[in-house]
Amino acid sequence: MIPIDNHTKTNPQSSRNLISICDYGNHFDVLGYLFKNADSVTIASPYLFSDFAMFFESFELKNIQEITLITTLNVEGENLLIKPFLLKNFLEVASKNTSSKTPIIHLNQKLHGKLYFFKKDGENIALIVTSANFTNNGLRHNNEYGFLTQDNETISELYSKLIANNDYENITENTIVDLCKAAQENEHKQTKKIKINNIDIGLKSILEKHSKKKLSQLNPNSPPTEISESSILIRLNRLYYEDITPEELYEATRGIWKVGDRRNDTQYAFSIYKGYIKEVYKIIKWHPACTLEYKTRNMQIAVQEVDHTKRWEFEGELASEEIREKYRGKSVQHLFKHGASNPIMYINC
Repeated sequence: MIPIDNHTKTNPQSSRNLISICDYGNHFDVLGYLFKNADSVTIASPYLFSDFAMFFESFELKNIQEITLITTLNVEGENLLIKPFLLKNFLEVASKNTSSKTPIIHLNQKLHGKLYFFKKDGENIALIVTSANFTNNGLRHNNEYGFLTQDNETISELYSKLIANNDYENITENTIVDLCKAAQENEHKQTKKIKINNIDIGLKSILEKHSKKKLSQLNPNSPPTEISESSILIRLNRLYYEDITPEELYEATRGIWKVGDRRNDTQYAFSIYKGYIKEVYKIIKWHPACTLEYKTRNMQIAVQEVDHTKRWEFEGELASEEIREKYRGKSVQHLFKHGASNPIMYINC
């Protein structure tokens, strides 16, 4: 079977060592093998199984602790009445056949690529980029072509870009129930002669309602939270602004900071603005300041302002969905003493 190391590569040449899926049978068997060797999986696919049991019940997958599906849900057009029920089926089947308590669903309405991410013990182990949708035909019968990489930088970069383009995150079971109800109530309008292709049956309003509810959970009135993981809290102050992009936020958070040896004991870095958690990153490695490339910041100006020879920056990736959902938008104002100017705070380390 396909050779998988228990950790991703970090050397510059590894990104060239791409493994063709065609050399190891069909996508169905290859994905099944990778599922069995991972504990966290993210599936990004516009088209889905009509019944996810066709895949999930073909393998023993109780090793999967976290599973995320990123897909589309057109509010008008093809599959208008079908897709809500596919999402419901995913929740039911994934919950039954894995150890994930709450399978995660995000919607990326312009998604066209098909990507499959695999992690073990919090570390990237593989990524498949392919033409194959997560469907029975896509994985088993069609002539589909793709490759596998274990290059950590490639995997982390593509994952961050994928997540950043989500339109609706963490679609709840209640929201899916509402979507199915709307589809069911309008099913009678479709006949052999009349297809509901360009009619809004209320799916968009349901999704917008979900989105507003999620935003309300991130409001400034959220209660204080306690952080249980070993972490570094980084207050961004003037580096943060209202319409900051995910890449800008990451680069503003990762450097450059005056930190001591305690940095090596931290698992996560928190972006903090005005006492609220804006994002959480898993720290991969610390580097001397200005080691890494910055695409959105003029570091020549930054190093002129401070002695960068005594500062550090971290290389990281977005934390797991479980961690991000646990902390983003929560208040940590109570952790900072009034008038404290140090932008850095260590927690549990």
